[in-house]
Amino acid sequence: ELKMIKIGLGLSLLISFVTPIAMLIYCICKRRKMLKPFIIGVLVFFISQIVLRLPLLSFVLPNQIWYMKLSLNPYLLSIFLGLTAGIFEEVGRYIGFKYFLKNNQEYNDGIGEVVYYEYTHRIFHDCIIWNKKK
Repeated sequence: ELKMIKIGLGLSLLISFVTPIAMLIYCICKRRKMLKPFIIGVLVFFISQIVLRLPLLSFVLPNQIWYMKLSLNPYLLSIFLGLTAGIFEEVGRYIGFKYFLKNNQEYNDGIGEVVYYEYTHRIFHDCIIWNKKK
């Protein structure tokens, strides 16, 4: 059973890395126009989640009494974590589109930014799960 879990996680990790890299190569070779939304999507995720939100949740909030009490209730904690993720994601995407993708306001640009953002999210998520299962 553990072997199957490792195989599944390895396959997931492989797909998570190969798909975005293949999309980046496609953007560079075929659709240069989509390269900027790709880069902005990756950077927005990295800055909003990895640089800002996760350190806040890991180092600042655990020292707060209200957060300690909230952590005792898994339902409230889940709602809180979901809301913070949504707020940080959407504010990051808004800033990305408002200031860095001013001239990229087409439908494909929006789809591209979201897809690249989510692929980056998937990569980091799979890496965390893979490291916990080892």
